[in-house]
Order: sequence, then structure tokens, then C-alpha cells
Amino acid sequence: MLCRLFDWEIRWRGELTNGKKTVHVGSKGSYVVLYSHEAATNPVKFRNLGPSGMNHISVVVENLDVVKARVKAAGFIPESHSDEAEQRFHFHDHDNIDYEVIAHGE
Repeated sequence: MLCRLFDWEIRWRGELTNGKKTVHVGSKGSYVVLYSHEAATNPVKFRNLGPSGMNHISVVVENLDVVKARVKAAGFIPESHSDEAEQRFHFHDHDNIDYEVIAHGE
């Protein structure tokens, strides 16, 4: 999903010594590590944290409209947020992770 939406690539994929799978996806300059795990049986709840234990992932893009079209085509619903200095939107994926997509003003 991340590769399609943000035009990223899989930088590395493999199995760790504990048998869990991991995938590194991103661009040449940065990436996100995705890691398989068992669901927590007693998750700690903090304010503004999603089910994954984080608030959100921010991705800076050059063309907000192109990425927004990809997000819609993937079946996700962009939620609009903007101000004078930058344009942005949020969407939640199938795991309810909040993504902020942002294009900084020139």
C-alpha cells in the first residue's frame, strides 16, 4: 500500500532471527520499518495514540493532488486540513493508522 500511495520502494525485506518478518519501505533518503508481531493482549492507552501505539505518520510529498488521487483510488477517505503555509490531508488505513500527507509551501 505505501509503495503505491507514495511512490516508495521496498528497500529490504526479510526474516529476523526470532522468525518475525520485516519490510523496509521508503525513498532513497528515508524509510519506514514495518514489523510483524502478535497483537498486544493488554495494550496501554495514551491520549492521541492509535491502536499501533503512535499518533500518526507524516509524509512530505511534492504533489498533494497526485497522492490524494492515489489514496482515493485505494479506497481510503482523505480528511481535509490546510493553512496558509502548507497544504495537507489525513487518512486512516485498514489498520486505523493515521497518515498525514503534507506539501510545504514554497
